[in-house]
Amino acid sequence: MEPAELSPISLSRQEKERIISFKKIINGSPTVAGYFAIVMGLLLLALNIYTYRLGQYDTESVLALLLGTVLFWIVGGLSFLSRIPKKSCCIHAQYGIVNGKWPGMAHSGSGSQKYFLDIIFPDTKTRYKQAICCYKDYKRVEKGQKVLAVVFDGRKRNHVYGILLN
Repeated sequence: MEPAELSPISLSRQEKERIISFKKIINGSPTVAGYFAIVMGLLLLALNIYTYRLGQYDTESVLALLLGTVLFWIVGGLSFLSRIPKKSCCIHAQYGIVNGKWPGMAHSGSGSQKYFLDIIFPDTKTRYKQAICCYKDYKRVEKGQKVLAVVFDGRKRNHVYGILLN
């Protein structure tokens, strides 16, 4: 099943508020990791400039510190790109039933781990195996529980997110 195949439903005010809250939770970890990586890159750059000004440098150390700076900035940029865009809105939503859950592999760049739900949609007799959920929902959700599966517009339109509403 593709994310765009989810049936659109009209959302209540409570559901819309929960979706906004969910986006903030999902975006929290990559934001912290991104800022940390950018600050670390700036510190390496400052150290590189400081050692260069003191004259206590060699070509290898300058290049190593520059490489570290660039790598930290790349990791920071990728962390920010992994976030759900702030202005993206829910374009598809459908209620489903949890069939299972599991933690995913941690991202080496952001340091955050993703959590996945296996969701069955009884109305359409379809299934989505990798709906992303937040840690809080992952700990509380149980097999057979009702969840809201949503898809956002923009660059994250290929991902399904599972939100526990209770």
